[in-house]
Amino acid sequence: MYSVKVLEFSERIEVFCRPHGCTGRECRKHRRCTMSEHPSETDPGAPAGQEVEQAISASLFEAAFNVSHDLCVMTDMTTSKLLHVNPSWCSAFGFSLEEVVGKTSVELGLWQDLAEWDKLFDEIELGEPSAEYCAHFLTKSGDVLTCMVEAAIVEISGRPVVITSSVGITEKERLATERLAEQISKMEELRYSRKLFSSAFSASGDSSVITNLETGEIVDINPTWLNIMGWTREEVIGKTADELNFWANLAERDRFREALDLGEPLMRYRTHFLTRAGEVRTVLLDTTIVEIAGERILLSSSTDITERERAEEERLDLERQMLNMQKMESLGVLAGGIAHDFNNILMAVLGNADLALSEIPPGTPVRKNIEEMEKGARRAAELSAQMLAYSGRGRSMVEAIGMNEFVTEMMHLLEVSISKNVLLNFNIDSNIPTFDGDVTQVRQIIMNLILNAADSIGDEAGVVSLSTGVIYCDRAYLDDACKLMGAEKQQAEGIYIYLEVGDTGGGIDADIVEKIFDPFFTTKFTGRGLGLSSVMGIVRGHSGVISVSSEAGNGTTFRVLFPANESIDRQFPNQAIRASEEQDWQGSGTILIVDDEETIRAVGRKMVERLGFEALAAADGFQAVEIYKARAEEISCVLLDSSMSNIGGEEACREMMRIREGAKIILCSGYDMQDTVKQFKGIRPAGFLQKPYVMQQLRTALMTALAKESPVSA
Repeated sequence: MYSVKVLEFSERIEVFCRPHGCTGRECRKHRRCTMSEHPSETDPGAPAGQEVEQAISASLFEAAFNVSHDLCVMTDMTTSKLLHVNPSWCSAFGFSLEEVVGKTSVELGLWQDLAEWDKLFDEIELGEPSAEYCAHFLTKSGDVLTCMVEAAIVEISGRPVVITSSVGITEKERLATERLAEQISKMEELRYSRKLFSSAFSASGDSSVITNLETGEIVDINPTWLNIMGWTREEVIGKTADELNFWANLAERDRFREALDLGEPLMRYRTHFLTRAGEVRTVLLDTTIVEIAGERILLSSSTDITERERAEEERLDLERQMLNMQKMESLGVLAGGIAHDFNNILMAVLGNADLALSEIPPGTPVRKNIEEMEKGARRAAELSAQMLAYSGRGRSMVEAIGMNEFVTEMMHLLEVSISKNVLLNFNIDSNIPTFDGDVTQVRQIIMNLILNAADSIGDEAGVVSLSTGVIYCDRAYLDDACKLMGAEKQQAEGIYIYLEVGDTGGGIDADIVEKIFDPFFTTKFTGRGLGLSSVMGIVRGHSGVISVSSEAGNGTTFRVLFPANESIDRQFPNQAIRASEEQDWQGSGTILIVDDEETIRAVGRKMVERLGFEALAAADGFQAVEIYKARAEEISCVLLDSSMSNIGGEEACREMMRIREGAKIILCSGYDMQDTVKQFKGIRPAGFLQKPYVMQQLRTALMTALAKESPVSA
């Protein structure tokens, strides 16, 4: 009879590992070894004489083993030898009990595939006895016998023994079993896939929505969507997109639905959603349609690109602003350079014409021709002034201007300058401070804006309004205006005086607004296109800003803003000289004329000689310093060109003032006074003449300079 005890796996392993030099996990040799390799003698150290558990009768165990219809085998786990097989096993495999006892299953050739043997015992050794393990055996006659095998470990007479119970199955049953196993595996995979999808759906950084395509109701939604859109899960599930009203653009919604009706998946569809708070978010939408349990389901995932597009728009806006600034700067430099050289040429033309007129008596036939030549030269000088204004280098006479008084003085001139079908309305603020500016240039701004407004109305009846006022400009407002102007520097926040001109004309298209301040750009058939460009240049030169609001068909409004007046240090204070004295004035002494243009030196010499002076001339700063060093005491005044080769105007000026403290020097330039004086830092010249100038302007400048006390360096 057998002494039987079911082992815990830890006990079984310990008993199993000690009897021989190899262990079940480290060496599988014992499973397939022959009797000669593992003697059948019992290990002397093995436990013997274990008490039989009272609840189990050895005779009952043996009877049950032998009468079982299952194919039962007892295997010594230490030697892998078969200890006993039941009659059912012998009948199925065609062996007698005597033929198998004491041999291993490998020696008997029972396994069709030894890998199945290894797998079964691996599971047993790991403490996972196989349940319903499918294995393929070979009978004595060589037939394949497919069985479902169960295994258990027991202790019999102190040794660990594997008891296997197998049930033979037909091919049909085997296939059914495999199909069932496959279905179970697929269900496990599906369960895993659902779990994986659920995790990915919830953790996705993109907004994801699952929608029933037939009803349009939202089935599921992930936290990212809820966070961006501002809804709660309870408020969204079971609702449609239309009920939630999260399509910002209905045309985009309709295109989206048309694509779905055609069964087309959408990839990177750019659209706009409305959050619960009403904020518009820009997204890229990807969709796919699947069928689950007979229902068509829409899976959609959207990437919020609102901030990305906002950052890109800011980058492009900054890039456009920089390009505009560079364009304006380049055009300004070009315009200023052309105007400067042009003024030098005009100096010779206008100066000689003025001298000729002074020598020809009235009524002389040629006089009229010279007057026409002078008139043409003056018109050319005005064009040059406009180019300087565009470059922002055109302010020459700065004074405090009261905008209301200034506009009031111009009212009649403005009314007669426009068509009678246009009504001119004035809206003047009664109490506004002054600002610093050039009267001539501010007058040019007003005239250009009024004429442009009247032109935009054309032959139809319309209204042009002119308003003045005071406004506080913050950083955002000034920055927005500077973008249009292409201004390099930021104007300071503060109080500004504004002049606003609006019309009821046809308005300006958005794509044209950015071009209206470009020089020579015009929408008219005729004209130079310098009106608005010179306006912008004058405004920049006055440290002001200009804004435009316009819409095609709804008129245009220009607003020009000037910084409110602050006390400034006047470089050249006015000195009152009666007109009668000025007209008859004659000087005496010597005037040094310094210019690198021969024609200007020649006409300048004639002018100063006509005014009673002796004239000396120098072609550059070096010659001027040498002459002044030799004759400083007799030279009453110097007419000094500010831009020359060799020694420049500033260096020559400083050197002459070093030679004689209080030297009287009048600066001459094709540029305006403000820009020219900036180059002469720390120097207070006796006066300034902007080219081209005529005899009367030269007389006034010399009278003023020679009447002053000797200037000193600041």
